[in-house]
This record gives sequence, C-alpha cells and structure tokens, in this order.
Amino acid sequence: ELCRRYGVEDGKIISTEVVERYHQNIWAARVLVQALRDRAITDDDIREMRLGEHEGRITIPIPGEAGFCGKVRRYLPGAPGNQKMKNTRGHGRQRWYPIDQLKYKRLMLCGGEMKAIAATRQLNPHGIGAVCLTGGEGNFDIEMLKDLRGKEALYVCLDIDRAGVLASQLRCAQVKTVVEDTYEIRLPLDLAKHPKGDINDYIVGGGDLWPLIETAELWEPPTTRFEDTEPE
Repeated sequence: ELCRRYGVEDGKIISTEVVERYHQNIWAARVLVQALRDRAITDDDIREMRLGEHEGRITIPIPGEAGFCGKVRRYLPGAPGNQKMKNTRGHGRQRWYPIDQLKYKRLMLCGGEMKAIAATRQLNPHGIGAVCLTGGEGNFDIEMLKDLRGKEALYVCLDIDRAGVLASQLRCAQVKTVVEDTYEIRLPLDLAKHPKGDINDYIVGGGDLWPLIETAELWEPPTTRFEDTEPE
C-alpha cells in the first residue's frame, strides 16, 4: 500500500539498459517486425513502446506505476496458445498495460498487449484509453479492480471465439461492480475467416473501433449461464 501510495516500485526492476538493448535488436529481426506490422503495430508503436527482440521473441517491457520496467513479456507470433507469451522469471505478477492509459476516465479493456497497443492509436484521439492485464484475456486478478474504481465507462472488447465470449461476459460482470457504465463490444468479424478474431484482425482489415464505441449498449447479465452462451 505504501509503495502504491508514493509511486514506488514494489518488485524487481529490469534495467533500462536491458530494455534498450532488446529494442535495438528488433530492427534486425525483420520477420518479427513484419509480424508486428501484420498485427496493426506500426514502427512508431515499436519505438514508443520500446518493443524489442531477445532469443527469437518480441520483448514487451511492462512499466509499473513509477515508470520503471517491472517485467518483460516475450511474445512469439504464431506459437501455440500456452507458448505464445512468456514472462521474465521472478516478474510474473499481473500489471496493467500500458499503465499510462489509466489516466483516461473511459477505457477499453483488451485481451492482450498487442491489442491494447493497436487500440490506443484509434481511441486516444477520442479521449478513450485502452488497457489489458498482462496475463491474457482468460486471467484476471480481481485485486486489480481497484484501479478501475470511479471510471466513467469501460468497454470490454475481447476475441470473438467461444473462449473470448465467455471471458467477455465474466469481465463485464466483474468490472460492473466498480465502473459506472459497462459495455460489451462484439467485433463484427466473420468467424469463419477469423476463428480467433481480435482487435488486431479488425484494425488490419480496415476496421475503426470508434463507431463501435458510439453504438455500444450497456451490458446486462445474460439470461442463460455463461457456459451456454454461443458466439454470434
């Protein structure tokens, strides 16, 4: 609580030198840079978020409340689900990313770091932030809800597959306890073409998140159990 109150990191710190060395490596890893571009991540995003490369994976530095890097996530595009993301050993606790997006009164909750990065570019000009928890859409530490308390609106936008739909319903129910207005955003993607479609797929295909925000309706608990809910 004292660390949080005074903006002091309460865990291990990863040095800036390490983050910058990884960042310089990314430009030589052309396959990884192209993979990021294919996920709607621009070169400016790579520079701003200090994305890098280490041991064949994309590195994502995760700053804490005081701005220091508290963990580095390592992302391998195209890898199986349980191999796609890895954490630096000893730095595994969940954090908000990008942490600076919590300054917004209205937020979109995304299912992962790449999705949050792409969403910020579209939503920040409209006064809306975009965040995720480092751990994937299926993991949510309810202790983190306190950081959303008092927000005007939260738009939950997860993957369109069955797991994403179920996670979206659960997230809406959880955040509704602390946020004034909760909305569920269903991405208008073709499930046959994008069986695990997400924000990145939507943006790469020319989609704009802002109109979805404008037409979103308040979330209400489903009349059936979450596990019986089928994706549209």
